[in-house]
Amino acid sequence: MVSIATAMPQRNGATTESVTMTSRRGIRLAGVLHLPETTRDPMELPAVVLCHGMESTKEGTKHQALAARLTALGYVCLRFDFSYVGESGGRFEDLTISGEVEDLGGAVDYLAARGTRSFGVVGSSLGGTVAVLFAGSDPRVKALVTIAAVALPLGIVARMDPAAVAAWRESGVRVAEGGGTLRRDFLDDLERIDVLGAARRLTAATLVTHGEDDHVVPVGDAHALFAALPEPKALAITPKCDHRYSDPAHLANLLDRTVGWIATHLPLGTRTDLGRPERVGRRDTCPRCHGDLRTCGHCRFYDPRLADACREPHAERVLDKARANFCDYFSPAEAPPVAEASASPRDALERLFKRR
Repeated sequence: MVSIATAMPQRNGATTESVTMTSRRGIRLAGVLHLPETTRDPMELPAVVLCHGMESTKEGTKHQALAARLTALGYVCLRFDFSYVGESGGRFEDLTISGEVEDLGGAVDYLAARGTRSFGVVGSSLGGTVAVLFAGSDPRVKALVTIAAVALPLGIVARMDPAAVAAWRESGVRVAEGGGTLRRDFLDDLERIDVLGAARRLTAATLVTHGEDDHVVPVGDAHALFAALPEPKALAITPKCDHRYSDPAHLANLLDRTVGWIATHLPLGTRTDLGRPERVGRRDTCPRCHGDLRTCGHCRFYDPRLADACREPHAERVLDKARANFCDYFSPAEAPPVAEASASPRDALERLFKRR
């Protein structure tokens, strides 16, 4: 088990504050806003919004770890509870995916009112579904990462006992696995939403991650989502990995890929800000946000599709892709890399052996 302490490197000066927002449907939402150490107004920096899965909350290990690592890099980060769970208002039985899209809209509206202009979104499981649906209609989202997201909502019904579905429709309620009840509205909403249609409209650079042995959301959802996405995009399927990334090594790799993708596709500063130095030292930082510059995410060899996220075969493995390192092969990226579509698992296997 990965503990919060080992998963979340801290940077002195970063702060958190409890915040309250309003969903676009009028429900009170509770959140935690992470602010980086910076000499400028932090709300001028890009912000990353984290969307938890069904029956989870903003206090999940993955999202706490991501918030700490992204803030250490220089990003504003918001964890929040969707309506009906955690500290937010409402009743769980009224949950729908469309309603959670309105919640995410309220969270983004809150940050925009404070000055944020560009966003990244990371969504886990059903939160990944919500993230795709929202980002498909909001071009302010520049970088998106989905973790075990539901791309085929009707598959949820298809995997259920037909008799249980019929009883749900007839009675109007169903007892969820966590003990709460869901109204028929959730079922009806599944038939209305079009996740793949939203994916085709995305303008955000999107990383799709999934565990190969996910028995909650089939890995086929990841392949369907990836196929629908426009470029730039990348697909990362982790072998022998479950829905929750329970293996510490799988979780560590997921955190690295996610932070690296955000750092690459939601830059904290512009090329003009950074200039074109002959060398980038380990202690060099961005003059605007003070984030580390000599990181894997800023290197031209960075490639989140590979096992070590690096195209340089002789480079030693770097565990934290978002913090400064001593790699001898570091070379500043000219521009964020555009990930090529992975045609098949065979292609991924061939790339893996080319790295050896």
